[in-house]
Amino acid sequence: MPSSAITDTQDTNYTPALRYHFLTPIYDKIVATTCRENTFKQKVIDILIEDMNKKSNTDKVKLLDIGCGTGTFLYKLLQSLSTNINVELFGLDIDSQVLV
Repeated sequence: MPSSAITDTQDTNYTPALRYHFLTPIYDKIVATTCRENTFKQKVIDILIEDMNKKSNTDKVKLLDIGCGTGTFLYKLLQSLSTNINVELFGLDIDSQVLV
């Protein structure tokens, strides 16, 4: 999945995921082990796909995930979409180190 990040290295007025930057590379594994994140994400994806399927094939759907973290939700959504849905997905996160 292509990615690009606009970063502002001066902005450090936030707490990174799991509180420390050194934990960022293992964020997804920790969350998957300790939370029901996949269950929640799949329910949201099912609702979004149901709504997208109601649109015509010519309607373009644009979705912005604010606070996308590592982008796992957008990636999972993209994998779940059928080819007849015209969609653009965007992810935005304040922590440039967490963006893949």
